[in-house]
Amino acid sequence: MSTLREKMRAGENVIGTMINVLSHPDIPRILQSCGFDFFIIDCEHGSFDYSQLAPMVAVAKSIGIGVLVRIPGALRESILRLMEMGVDGLMLPSTDTPELARRMVEYAKYAPMGKRGMSMMRAHNRYIPVPDTVAYMKQANEDTILVAQIESAEGVNNIDEILSIDGIDVAFMGPNDLCCDLGVTGNQKAPEYLECVDKVIAAAKRHGKYCGNHCMTTAAYEQWHGKGMNFNLYSNEVNMIMGEAKRALSILREQK
Repeated sequence: MSTLREKMRAGENVIGTMINVLSHPDIPRILQSCGFDFFIIDCEHGSFDYSQLAPMVAVAKSIGIGVLVRIPGALRESILRLMEMGVDGLMLPSTDTPELARRMVEYAKYAPMGKRGMSMMRAHNRYIPVPDTVAYMKQANEDTILVAQIESAEGVNNIDEILSIDGIDVAFMGPNDLCCDLGVTGNQKAPEYLECVDKVIAAAKRHGKYCGNHCMTTAAYEQWHGKGMNFNLYSNEVNMIMGEAKRALSILREQK
């Protein structure tokens, strides 16, 4: 079973989804059974607490589906706690500047890349004694996936500097907020928005990094994957539940 990082090292296209509301420990098993490579738990807009996150992360880690968390900001305390739980990586919303990206790297990576606090009997290493701390820290740094979410014109303008930072693996669009920042709220077909996405794709190719978008439809996925985006989210758990329920009910209500 390949891990998310192993798939990325091999250059594979990976598909995930967003978890906005549900927090049951079986969510990772359900998503893996569906075929998702990873999922991202939304702690920017979502109301999850650490006690809800820990069981989902533990199950994901045990079965091999990738689990990342979208954090509310580049804050040492929250980043450290999530890394200690054993998450595969983090997504930083509104990564407008290289300074913000560097701060995420600093708190998420061990020395010498960063300044992550050291505690070697935690969930991140399954409470297994670490015989070689330096080797463990090096491997953990290599395995941790850090995603810069680009949600403003400023972030697009700084994309080359952001992706040049060692430790940043993915540039990920924030389509709703980016459209709003560009003055085309709700219009993901606007030329201004499309130009920004193309700039991010081109920068990711230049720097040998992954890039992706949040695709709420299969048509949107086909569009962006077709342009070279290879780290994409499809929908979220609420949208998928409601979409299937509405589809089925529309058929059932027609039965006489």
